Amino acid sequence: SDTLEPGAAILDPFGISPRLALELAGAGFKVISVCSNPVTRFVLRMAASNVQEEDLVAALALLAGSRVGDQRLEPYLKDIYQTTCPDCGTRTQAEFFVWQKEPLEVVSKKVVCSSCTFDGIAEVTPEDKSKAEKYAADKLTHARALSKIAPTSDPDRPTVENALGQYLPRALFVMFTTINRFDSLTLPQEKRDQIVILLLSALYYGNTLWGYPTSLERPKQLVTPPQFMEFNLWKVMEKAVGEWAGLNAEIPVYDLRKEQPVETDGPGIWVFPGRFKDIARIEGQLAPDCQVTVLPRPAPAYWTLSAMWG
Repeated sequence: SDTLEPGAAILDPFGISPRLALELAGAGFKVISVCSNPVTRFVLRMAASNVQEEDLVAALALLAGSRVGDQRLEPYLKDIYQTTCPDCGTRTQAEFFVWQKEPLEVVSKKVVCSSCTFDGIAEVTPEDKSKAEKYAADKLTHARALSKIAPTSDPDRPTVENALGQYLPRALFVMFTTINRFDSLTLPQEKRDQIVILLLSALYYGNTLWGYPTSLERPKQLVTPPQFMEFNLWKVMEKAVGEWAGLNAEIPVYDLRKEQPVETDGPGIWVFPGRFKDIARIEGQLAPDCQVTVLPRPAPAYWTLSAMWG
């Protein structure tokens, strides 16, 4: 930043890091981000919108109030993760369950009890195991989810089927039910986008790639670890409200195919939704003053799951 004039144009040829684009634009530069992943583009746009916590709370409340039969979605999903505190026996929600890969079975749970001081890992009960087994027998949800995301004629169907295989039946049921309820709502686009960013957090944490006990680093391979966590996805969306709210000052985001940096005063982010080799087809002179990027690392897990999330 010491060598560039305010308002200089910076090209990010790989566009894999929304944070980089946001920091550069926040420092007063015009950022040209070449990004072929629609999920990454959506995350960038939402992070740049400076969505407020009260807006996300309201969005989640709209989703929570949608109906599953004669019941609201929120208590319906909370009941799916209901368990008992190992200390006081109070009914509460599990933060997450721990599974072992071979043989595939749930072995323990994380409980934070509001009725006593218990906060830790405990063995699962027969009721916990019975609940998990009930969803394991559900093959219909997988078939419906696959047909909805990628019909038989879709060339991406094998990729989507592989991605769906990274979700336990209970997580798949929760996500499929929640997305169906979301699709039934008639909402303004802004509010829909706010719900979608919360759903993306649930999809991100809903797979079987989060090893236990390890740090929460982004999974890079589609390989289920020997022990893994099954998160309570309603709690994930509740926590996501705070994670997405007010990330930075609002930054304008443009479509580079429609508007170029030379036509606009002030900093911002111009997104090209394609590959770097295709950017030359855009008319006009981009003339960036320099290039700054985060070098891409192999991340087949993110790209494969993005095929489904998108």
